[in-house]
Amino acid sequence: MRDLLIQASGVRKSFGEFEAVRGLTLDIRQGECFGLLGPNGAGKSTFINMIYGVARRTAGHLTVFGLDPSSQAREIKRRLGVVTQDNALDESLTVKENLAIYAAFVNVPL
Repeated sequence: MRDLLIQASGVRKSFGEFEAVRGLTLDIRQGECFGLLGPNGAGKSTFINMIYGVARRTAGHLTVFGLDPSSQAREIKRRLGVVTQDNALDESLTVKENLAIYAAFVNVPL
């Protein structure tokens, strides 16, 4: 059996009355290719944000590499590559300075 990378069970995320993610359950194992498909507002980006600890889930169980994103986001980010949807670079800094900032976020020595 391949290693379980992401496990979600009954994951929910609400913003007030609006429920962006409604009871998501899935397992993603090492070596699998997995995509999130759906229209705008379906909760895809919200779920990705929960995976790497930017957004906290409202309910349910979620682990990434066996770690809880609510309390172990830094360790998850160290092991997980994320490409942001928008340009997240500071244009007033050099490429090296931008890399140094992101490396510092996850304790990667330069």
